[in-house]
Amino acid sequence: MPMKRTANSRLGVPHLCESPYSTQRLWKTECHFRLCLSAFPFPLPRLPGPQQIIMAVAFSQPSIPLDIIELIMEQLANDGDTMSTRALKASALACRAFLLICRKHIFSSIRLDGQEGDWSIHEFKRILERNPAVARYVRKLHYFNDFSSKRGPRILRHLRRVRELTIGSVDRMEYSPSRKDWKTFSPPFRQSLRYFIQYNDIVALSLVSISNLPMYILWSFPNLVDLELFNVAVAGETWPKKFKGSERPPELSILRVRHWSIRAMQDILCAVEGGASQVCDLSGLQDLYLETEDGRGGRSLDCINSILRSSRSLRTLELTIYPGLICLETLSQNLTEGSLKTLKKITIGPVIDGPSLDPYLHFTQVLEQISGRNSLEEIIFDIQIDTDRHCTVEPTTWEQIDTVLSGKGFPSLRRVLIQVTIAWYSPGHHEFHSGVESLGITAFSQLMENKEVDFDFVVKLEEV
Repeated sequence: MPMKRTANSRLGVPHLCESPYSTQRLWKTECHFRLCLSAFPFPLPRLPGPQQIIMAVAFSQPSIPLDIIELIMEQLANDGDTMSTRALKASALACRAFLLICRKHIFSSIRLDGQEGDWSIHEFKRILERNPAVARYVRKLHYFNDFSSKRGPRILRHLRRVRELTIGSVDRMEYSPSRKDWKTFSPPFRQSLRYFIQYNDIVALSLVSISNLPMYILWSFPNLVDLELFNVAVAGETWPKKFKGSERPPELSILRVRHWSIRAMQDILCAVEGGASQVCDLSGLQDLYLETEDGRGGRSLDCINSILRSSRSLRTLELTIYPGLICLETLSQNLTEGSLKTLKKITIGPVIDGPSLDPYLHFTQVLEQISGRNSLEEIIFDIQIDTDRHCTVEPTTWEQIDTVLSGKGFPSLRRVLIQVTIAWYSPGHHEFHSGVESLGITAFSQLMENKEVDFDFVVKLEEV
């Protein structure tokens, strides 16, 4: 029996009363919502039977209030996993009311990839041609690998409400991604990107695997508060005379510097010291996530210290330290008094490649120096043992943190976590694993007895 086309079917969603499979579809949707409602954080009224729900929805009189359904859809959207996305797409097929609720979540975050064999840009272009209103739902845009064709720029012209932008040449899941030279971006794409930035209020920006990135481009984002650099290298170009940016640099609250981007961040900081205009304002920085580079210990430490000196209200500090930077004791000298009052959480992630290294990289000395003048609530050591390498298992070395934190210099401290991950490929790691596990009993007696601090010592095995 052919299906009658209506306004709903033109949107790709047949009306329930016109579809021979409407009862089956509603039954599946009703079962799915019962599962969702069973995990809802507050009690809900008892649901009617499936027949009543089918009849109610079919006649546009749902027994479950739409505001409750909207809360369920919002929870699914916040989960962000594949199953939740599939559930949203399946629920959008139930009726027009469900479609209007789900569609804004389905298209709130999109990924467009121009790699060969990826049809995401082509498919989204077709969606916009059929229903241009979809563009107003997009809040997060992930744009990869299409900087020369005409398809990408045409899509960018339709988007006007994007708040978070990720742009780069490859996905960050690649272990050693290559960089795309900014100078090879086609003029049409640059122009479309310029208009896109002007018409969208971007507050979060992620730059992925780009080389020769002009530093002054950050001035194009006056409301930027969240910046991530992932495998990025900047160019020391002078500011063009025709460049039209904001009247002030972006004031960052969150900064993430990851995967071979420490040099780019250092170049940005040095540009100000060299007399150039300030590229970004770090005085209000609250959350800093920084990953050092293997073999660039001195440069990494200089960059960390420069950022710490600039911040006045740091709240979270997370450092992943690769071999080459073996001492963190100078950090306390660069933490400002303002940050000492606001800093609540510190996460240190050293990568240890030998038994001679201090597993804390002398960060216990930093804690000693700020003892009595801090507001720390949580300290985490996420220690990674390099593949088939060993660290010291001497209790006297590990108990340094136990001695420092058991005094009265950390009155706000409520949680301490020490997690050791042992990466192994060759056999013969069991004895070393047992030795590390025994440290949890022998090296942290005072922290374990402290009832005001939640202390955990965790050892994990990771096969490479």
